[in-house]
Amino acid sequence: MEAVIQILIVGLITLAVLGFVGNLHQSTYEKTAAIVLESNLVAISSVIESDFNKIGYHAAKPAILRADSVFSFNADLRNNGTVQTVQYSKTIAQPNRDSALCRSVSGESSIYSYVHVSKLNFAYFDSTGTPTSNLSAIRSVNVMIELANTSKTSSSISSLFWIKTFYIKN
Repeated sequence: MEAVIQILIVGLITLAVLGFVGNLHQSTYEKTAAIVLESNLVAISSVIESDFNKIGYHAAKPAILRADSVFSFNADLRNNGTVQTVQYSKTIAQPNRDSALCRSVSGESSIYSYVHVSKLNFAYFDSTGTPTSNLSAIRSVNVMIELANTSKTSSSISSLFWIKTFYIKN
């Protein structure tokens, strides 16, 4: 009888340890996924900030070429006297067939963010802060990006937002 009780106790302790280890692995995975998502957002926002702060730099007017769900503008990105056309859009990227941010610069290959972009919204404003669709009247651009971790192995979906308004100086 004592042997049966000992076996039951050992079995219960073993199940408790296995459950703890399983939860530890899941928690570690979710924390790692959140850190990766945050790192991706920091990298994407750094590139956008660098590009958007140069809207119209050394470019002829109008610097903004398209302002709807796709944002396109001219700028001298490298300060070398060469004006390039830059375009940002949300697209479906290979190989995972997921929504991605696409950055295209004339004369270069397009760059895709191979992370799920749930939302990419642009809002355009004139000098008084009134929304506008008139390309020559745009004086500020509000960018809103939402990235999401849509991993099939995670029990939860985490997402991060980044919102910033850029005031066109050039």
